Amino acid sequence: MSSDGTSSDGIRSMGTSAPGTRRMIDWAEHFAQAFTHLADGAADLHHLLDWAYELYPSRGHEDPAKVAEYEFRTARE
Repeated sequence: MSSDGTSSDGIRSMGTSAPGTRRMIDWAEHFAQAFTHLADGAADLHHLLDWAYELYPSRGHEDPAKVAEYEFRTARE
């Protein structure tokens, strides 16, 4: 890999070293687990992770389990 992040075939590495990326992934995983628990396992993990990544910029400072509970209750209304 060269110093600009590209491999010998010219493909740029996406990596996960950006600041906060690991935190965002952890938050999304916790959100998805909490929502799946509330739904008694009847949930699509990939959909929940996508949803969590959408929520993260505005709600990532909150407890992901509490956000999942709010979203679960709101979705059922």
